[in-house]
Amino acid sequence: MRVLHEILLPSSDASVTQTSLPGILNQVWGYSIQAIFTGSPVGTMTLQGSSDPAPDANYSAANYAVVNWTTIANSSQSVTGSGTVAYDVVKTGYNWVRAIYTPVSGSGTVTIQFVTKGF
Repeated sequence: MRVLHEILLPSSDASVTQTSLPGILNQVWGYSIQAIFTGSPVGTMTLQGSSDPAPDANYSAANYAVVNWTTIANSSQSVTGSGTVAYDVVKTGYNWVRAIYTPVSGSGTVTIQFVTKGF
C-alpha cells in the first residue's frame, strides 16, 4: 500500500482565516486530515473538495492551480481551544481536498497534516 504524509499548513496564526495547500487524492483509497491547535483559538474547521483535473505523476501540488472548490457537506467541526480536529475519509470521488480554519475569537496556532493511503 502506498502511504503519503504531507504538511498542508505549517504552524500558522489561528487568529486569522487559514486555508491549507491542496492535497491530491488521485488514485487514493482514503485520507485523513488532522489539525493541531495550540493556545486558545475558537472557530470552525471545514473541508473543501475539488474535481478539477489531476496532473500526472510529475507535478508539485503546491504549484498546481486548483480553481473550483466546494464545501464538503457535514465537514464543519468546532474548535474551542488547544487540541486536535481530525477527519478520516474513505472512497472519495473528488481529486483534491483542502482545509479551512475560520476563527471567531482567541489566538494560537494551527498546523494541518495530511495522510493518504492508496494502491
